[in-house]
Amino acid sequence: MSDRPLGFQKDHVISIPLFSQNLNGIFGGSDSTFRIRLQTFRDRVEAESGVEQTSVSNASPGLGTIYRGAIPEGFTQEDNLFIADLSVDYDFMKTFGMEVAAGRAFSKDYGTDAQEAFMVNEQAVNQFHWGTAQQAIGKTINREGKKGKVVGVVKDFNMESLTTPIGSLILEINPLQWNNLSVKIKNQQVGGMIDKLKSEWNSLFPEKAFEFSFLDEQLNQQYTNFQNFGKNHSMLYADRNPHILPRCVWIGFIYCSTKSKEIGVRKVLGASIGGILQLIYRDFIWLILIGFVLAVPFSYYFIVKWLENFTFHTNVDWMTYALSFTLVMAVVAITISYHAIRAALTNPVRSLRSE
Repeated sequence: MSDRPLGFQKDHVISIPLFSQNLNGIFGGSDSTFRIRLQTFRDRVEAESGVEQTSVSNASPGLGTIYRGAIPEGFTQEDNLFIADLSVDYDFMKTFGMEVAAGRAFSKDYGTDAQEAFMVNEQAVNQFHWGTAQQAIGKTINREGKKGKVVGVVKDFNMESLTTPIGSLILEINPLQWNNLSVKIKNQQVGGMIDKLKSEWNSLFPEKAFEFSFLDEQLNQQYTNFQNFGKNHSMLYADRNPHILPRCVWIGFIYCSTKSKEIGVRKVLGASIGGILQLIYRDFIWLILIGFVLAVPFSYYFIVKWLENFTFHTNVDWMTYALSFTLVMAVVAITISYHAIRAALTNPVRSLRSE
């Protein structure tokens, strides 16, 4: 989840909420003075050498969005469609490094984009039965009374968590819904830019405290429960828990200790070290095989069911179980061999002295 490509650039992006629950931090959507100050803030920030781009939108990609009524070409109001809506500005695509599949992105060079232009994702093209991305250009959309045409198709990206499949998405320019400012900064400038952003913000918005978060951290927080689940169960994996191998060694030591007298008797009766090892291996191998046969069907069933919670997930194949079985057998063989050989080489008189 942390490494999967999301269809946009998430690193080194700072999100600044323009609205908050604080009484002194609420701006009206139609506050023209605030909009002017916001543009001034962006101009000053973009003049800094450590800033690549800024953008405003109603939501950051990957964190979800709202659904609004829409009537795409080929549908009617009776279809009662509610499609994910993303209100962006002209710099949104560039800020997040998104790619256009067909047509163009929103541009200030087209004076009517704010009033009558839409963009859709590839999934919307498929679900609206518009054919190819190129064929979708020029299709009409009625978004709750706002009528316009599709000017571009953006390549699919994850607007929501990876537990949710990519659905249809309509992008538009609607300044009244912008409530989040995204600042794309250069990697080497992260630390120093925070202070500069705060300074500029306080000078222009003294009535609202400066708040920010890193987009990649916000995205990772969506999977905190799954990360905790992995940490809590990491004790099942020898390579992640330094206590597993020592415990196996102690188990082997205890087992061989309890068998030391039997090993001594067999050695006195002429048994070879190989024969003794074969006897001990046979006991352990049967236990491992029985446990493995019982565990695999249950674990496979529950793992597959758990993975069904995620739209994007890994697959469980036979190689996973083969490697697990090989690892267990290797640990058992090494541990038992060491202690069994040590017990077999010991003078049997010492182990039989108490008899």
